[in-house]
Amino acid sequence: MTITQLNPGVVPPDRTWNIDNSGDWHINNNWSGGEAPNDNRKIAIFGDVISRDRIVFTENPVTVQTIQFANSNRYIVAGTGSINLDSGTGAHTATVDVFVGNHEFQAPVKLLTDTKVTVATGLTLHFNNLLNLGGNTLNKLGNGEIAVSNDLAAGPGGVLNVQDGLISGNGTIGGNINNDGGTISPGNSSPAVLGVPEPSTLLLFIFGGCLFWLTNSTPRRR
Repeated sequence: MTITQLNPGVVPPDRTWNIDNSGDWHINNNWSGGEAPNDNRKIAIFGDVISRDRIVFTENPVTVQTIQFANSNRYIVAGTGSINLDSGTGAHTATVDVFVGNHEFQAPVKLLTDTKVTVATGLTLHFNNLLNLGGNTLNKLGNGEIAVSNDLAAGPGGVLNVQDGLISGNGTIGGNINNDGGTISPGNSSPAVLGVPEPSTLLLFIFGGCLFWLTNSTPRRR
């Protein structure tokens, strides 16, 4: 049988974490294909290779188009280098997908373009450092949870668009929020559950165990 290669020389964009260990994002041999993903055409996949919680760290900025998590063990993406999400050119979309397990970013995350974050039912993606929308839109999809434990900085024109699921945590969310069917529920303010009408401008903060928010420059308390 003769196999015809339709696109000779074209390298698939997927790069999968390749070791059952913690390690440096920038070491090529830690990834399938012998190349660490670091441009806006690449897909970084954190799959089923690890057998316990592992840390993937970076001290330098990283740019990818897509990040996927698919393991019941926790991947922790850590370090001082920011994780930049960029859709690149054409009809591509920057995405973060959580298919299996609960995972977290301890490194700062920045959107360079509009980005879809999809978290499956019963799962959680934690942002434990700055989540910077950079003036772009973060579309929250899936019935799972995004937990913001530091700051979500929108930047001029930035929007958090909650289409499904839950936004939680004890951090600060500043900017425009469109709530099209999800719930915003800060984790240390239970039993208060805040549903944000569409559209609204919201600043959430916690003080003395109480939940406060500002909308249209009017202080309110829950």
